[in-house]
Amino acid sequence: MQLKDQAVIVTGGASGLGAATARRLAGEGARVAVCDLNASLAESVAAEIGGVAVTCDVADAASAEAAIVAASKAHGPARVLVNCAGIGIAKRVFGREVNFDDIARALASYERTQFSFDSPFDHFMAGEGDAIDESAKRGWKIFNGAGRCVACHAWSRERPLFNDGRFHNVGVSAGKSLTHNVAAIRADREDSTNLDRLATDSGMSDLGRYLVTRRPADIGAFRTPDLRNLLVTQPYFHDGSAATLWDVVAHFNRGGTRNPYLDSAMVPLDLSKADEDDLVAFLATLTSPEYAEAAKVEYERQYHISRDAAKR
Repeated sequence: MQLKDQAVIVTGGASGLGAATARRLAGEGARVAVCDLNASLAESVAAEIGGVAVTCDVADAASAEAAIVAASKAHGPARVLVNCAGIGIAKRVFGREVNFDDIARALASYERTQFSFDSPFDHFMAGEGDAIDESAKRGWKIFNGAGRCVACHAWSRERPLFNDGRFHNVGVSAGKSLTHNVAAIRADREDSTNLDRLATDSGMSDLGRYLVTRRPADIGAFRTPDLRNLLVTQPYFHDGSAATLWDVVAHFNRGGTRNPYLDSAMVPLDLSKADEDDLVAFLATLTSPEYAEAAKVEYERQYHISRDAAKR
């Protein structure tokens, strides 16, 4: 990742690891905000690296969130968040050294706090016909029809996350090296260290679910993401290769990049540019109210990028 001029927030920044991380990121040109409960130490680290300091108790979610929002306002929107506070918190919460099981428990507890509801789309489905505009309504029809989006992103009142929970190769992982990488990796599923290395290796990570299952059907397959709050979770796809929602829709409109492992549901759609605009308009309605303003700004940014690209 290129860090020059990126706004980075380091939580637990007054700890030894946090301070070292903040210094290193600043040395690479990042604009660093240091968040920590120990205000004086955080300020000392921030002053040393030319960053800003924000006081927060990283063990308290509300305090940490408020501090991160404050840091973003003072220091610019953060694209990167580095948490160096987890080790000390884990020892305090679990009363023992950090281990994989406790990390899984902590991640699961955090994920259970991440929910989305009350979006314009939710109001529309509850019977408020004016909750979304005409373009978004057309996009919803395309989503369920010619766009074939429901093949993987089905919605129901019982399962409202637009996620089938399955893994698909949608033509993002499709380079010539894909087959070569399959042959190159060792089939030792018990070697968790090797699996972690392969999953983060820039050359092997495109193998996706195959790294875990070793099933040919899973080559280049990744879990279907949910579609809520997309305008505040850019860039897109597992590798961040799509900068805008228009890029994403155009990719699916082309039927993805052809490869031997492409999911059978991936076919060219022959949607018009107006159809693509309507689909993006629909996706924008899946934004929770707390992100409405940020999403509006991001929509405009992505819209102008898409229009500039069309002129080239």
